[in-house]
Amino acid sequence: MIEEKRLLVGVIVKDEGAAKSAIGANNTLVADVLARLISAAGGLHPESYRKGHKKGFALGRQTGFKEAQSTAASTQNTSITINIEDIRSDEPEHIGFDGLLLDDARLNVTPALVKAFKADAVAKLGEDHLPTDEQWKAIIVAATSAVTIGIAGTGKTFVMMMRAIFLHCYLGIPLQQLKILSVTKDCRLDVIGQLTHLFSLWGVILSNEQALDLVKTPRGLMVSLIRSIAPLQEVVPFELMGVLDQGDEDGRPFDPRLLPDQMDVIEQAYQSAYAQSSSFAESVQKLFLSTLPLPRPNSDNPQFVAYSDKGFAQLRDDEVITRALTGIWHSKGEWPMEGLEPLSTSLDVVGNSVLTNGYVEILGAHIVLGYPKGADRTTMRPGSKTPLYEESLAKRAYLQRYSPVKIIWCDTPGQLNKMLRAAEAMATHAPSFQSRMKGLERPMGIAECLYQTGALIETLGLNPSQAIAKLKFMPQDPDAQFFDCTAKFWPLFETHLLRSTPRMMTFNRLFLMFGVQGNKHLKAVPTEVLMGMRNILTDELQDISFHVGEFIKACMAENRHRIEVDEVSSAAISIFACGDDFQTAHGTQGATPKYLTDFKSHFPSKGFEMNLLGINFRSDQGIIHAAHSLVLGIPAVSKLAPVSVSSKAEHKPVPVYDLNGGTFMSLFDQHYASGAQILILAANPDDYRNSESFINVVLDRDKLENPNQRRVRVRAAQRAKGLEADVVFIVGDFVASTSSWAKNQIFRRAKTIATEDQSPFDVIQQNELYRLAHIALTRARRDVFWLIPREPVDAPARLRASTRIPSATSTFIDYR
Repeated sequence: MIEEKRLLVGVIVKDEGAAKSAIGANNTLVADVLARLISAAGGLHPESYRKGHKKGFALGRQTGFKEAQSTAASTQNTSITINIEDIRSDEPEHIGFDGLLLDDARLNVTPALVKAFKADAVAKLGEDHLPTDEQWKAIIVAATSAVTIGIAGTGKTFVMMMRAIFLHCYLGIPLQQLKILSVTKDCRLDVIGQLTHLFSLWGVILSNEQALDLVKTPRGLMVSLIRSIAPLQEVVPFELMGVLDQGDEDGRPFDPRLLPDQMDVIEQAYQSAYAQSSSFAESVQKLFLSTLPLPRPNSDNPQFVAYSDKGFAQLRDDEVITRALTGIWHSKGEWPMEGLEPLSTSLDVVGNSVLTNGYVEILGAHIVLGYPKGADRTTMRPGSKTPLYEESLAKRAYLQRYSPVKIIWCDTPGQLNKMLRAAEAMATHAPSFQSRMKGLERPMGIAECLYQTGALIETLGLNPSQAIAKLKFMPQDPDAQFFDCTAKFWPLFETHLLRSTPRMMTFNRLFLMFGVQGNKHLKAVPTEVLMGMRNILTDELQDISFHVGEFIKACMAENRHRIEVDEVSSAAISIFACGDDFQTAHGTQGATPKYLTDFKSHFPSKGFEMNLLGINFRSDQGIIHAAHSLVLGIPAVSKLAPVSVSSKAEHKPVPVYDLNGGTFMSLFDQHYASGAQILILAANPDDYRNSESFINVVLDRDKLENPNQRRVRVRAAQRAKGLEADVVFIVGDFVASTSSWAKNQIFRRAKTIATEDQSPFDVIQQNELYRLAHIALTRARRDVFWLIPREPVDAPARLRASTRIPSATSTFIDYR
């Protein structure tokens, strides 16, 4: 339609007389303009000229008007041509969308409000507890998207709490539109205690219910959300099974330990999957049979090589050794076994004859009797100067290294009986056995291992079945069969949870529903519940998982949509985060620092601002330097070591001792007697287990002497963030698990860290060792002692955090 077009109209006049009349009128106008310009420029002209000009001007206008009338009359019959032309582009136009998570507006932070807040802070906190200038800058930032980064002890959590007071007491944001997120339950409770006190100084008295609603873990926030949606009100997050009904909505994120009730559900799901899926059952059977024979050896282990060489040297006595070992089993009444025919068979092992004790058709393997567990290990056969136990180990190493066929080495009758019964029952019952997947920190039953592996992949933001389908394995890699089982188990496991009573879902699945898929499921959340996520303050942002990060973003996007599109109500939306990527403590378990390091891209706003904190209020400078020396070279946003506010000028190095009861008790007694608060941190489960006897002594002593105000606490170093004490004892070394080709592939696909390395899992766990040591050291205000056990000569080569101590001689003093 012509109304929708931009028109280029050309008028062509074909009457010459009319044209001249138009020119005459134009000349009169030009004369008038020139006269006015002369007057404006201060030109001189006599009064007679002025009168003549005025009279001429009037005559000209009158003449021109008459000529124009005459021209109009004469051109009524003149031909006029109008050309209509569309000069716009033919390219189709597209509607644009706002790509910002937050709107453009900045918070209404005025100089008057800031002045009032600072004046009140002086009166309520006192001069000695005021924020520093760099902390004030972070607290009062007007940007709707702001992040504060600072190494341990720089007061990030204090800044976050002061920010909450600023938002509520000065910017007028209701508590119902604020949410503070802490990663763990311990940190949450600490923040609640400190925040309640701070708010009371400003005259805001938080009830226990208000405080628990204001400060949440991501898990607790999800529980509140699903309780507001009718179809999900009865769903129990699997990770909270057995504790939710006791009021615990947080559980233990990134803690792989399972409660007995949870283990029962996993075992039931394993048996159910085996019964209903022939494909899964077949995979499990193959995996079970592959775990029975002696595992592939590590030929780089010098002790193993020495034993296998000794086994080769004693082959001339193999028949005598075999009879001697069989005789011990006979004497104990444990051979022959029921249902197993004893049949001595000679095997050809790289050209040498080796005797076995039988062959089990259902297992497809030869049986060889070893030295029975519990028997006297000093027993020697006639004519030998070597204990029969040592000769048995040598034969085992030789067969493990060179045997071309499957060998089941038997140390106890119960071990073999269990294998036989499981194999016989495989037609109807899923076998129970220990997994041998590479990279496991401890032996793990097959059902639990399937769950833990699938849960880790899901925490990384991947679909377990799809991610495993894209893995590539070397031929004959034993991990391949295990991951095949995991891919088939996971969807059956989730189905089992949904069919349980009560219905269950994993937290990963719930966060997926309201995070990545949040645009449709968040529509069901009532506004009064969702508005709690309008202004988010989150601590330790470097330790959240992919699903939690996307959930936070989805809630903020939905809040903005309801305010600006649905016009629910006008309100401020903002996010304020604190963190330190040097303290990423759960990367091997699926946490990612990318929401902190790439904060601006994940939480886009025109008002973005980042602040760095560099003053440490907790530790002495010597502790700070020692901790920082361990993380040098690891990529981080802020690489500078903070400066301690401690008045001590000396930079005292951190002492390192051998881990033993005598040293620990001597150091402990000295500081406990001085009235110090003491924190004992376990670097790894094995070293702590070996130290538990003397640690329990000091715990019992503290419990007896200080029943109401305990001064000694014990934590795993991995869960120590947010804690501090006068004196810290680090018990053990931080040790990496063995490398896993499959895990490296999975982490490479998940991209939880920015690296071009083809083994990202190895990079993550290596850096995590040093970060955990850094975290442990910086819990101390005054003194820290690192006690490390002596490493056995034959211990397997593993990456340890203590290996950096020799290169940091100015920050550590090694008494080992």
